[in-house]
Amino acid sequence: MYYKLGIESSSKKWEKYENISPYLEINDIELSAKKLLKNPEYFRTEKNLKYENLKDGKIPPVSSLGSSFILFSALIENISTLDNEKKGANLISIKNRKSENEYLILNVVSSVDCVDWDLSEIDRWPPNSEIDEWNNKRGRFFIKPVLVKSKIPSNLEIFSLSEWGGAFNIVISQDYKDKIEKLNFDSSFLSFTQLPLVCN
Repeated sequence: MYYKLGIESSSKKWEKYENISPYLEINDIELSAKKLLKNPEYFRTEKNLKYENLKDGKIPPVSSLGSSFILFSALIENISTLDNEKKGANLISIKNRKSENEYLILNVVSSVDCVDWDLSEIDRWPPNSEIDEWNNKRGRFFIKPVLVKSKIPSNLEIFSLSEWGGAFNIVISQDYKDKIEKLNFDSSFLSFTQLPLVCN
């Protein structure tokens, strides 16, 4: 089984927790989460990554950088079990500019072309639409993908979907979900949406 990993944003528990900016500071330069997603080389070359709070509060076990990256508290015991580039992701440290609180970005390094576009639920562009170059050519809104199981490499436990749009383009296997849920933190901050599979 495979799941779309996200943040459980509807929970009222977020009200008492800090909310962080979708920008990171890298050597006195601000970069948005979307730009970092398109330019992952920053994670390979820069080590001094800082974030700021939009709202102060308690520190949650997980957070997000915009709608692109999921963050885990560095204080979670055995969090390093999620760090395996050969399985599809590594963890990147970022620290608060003022408090030095540390999160770990779940940085997905593998992208897989495994979407069945005919079966997936997408709000497509109307016929003859003029689509701006920064928009996704596949559609306006991306609701639920259907995955072709045979196209998913057996070694990957976490990956993104090629050409898929929308928030948190992160897919995890059952094994990776089990790893997350074995960690000692409140996993109800996260959402796990099971994805349909076809065997083409």
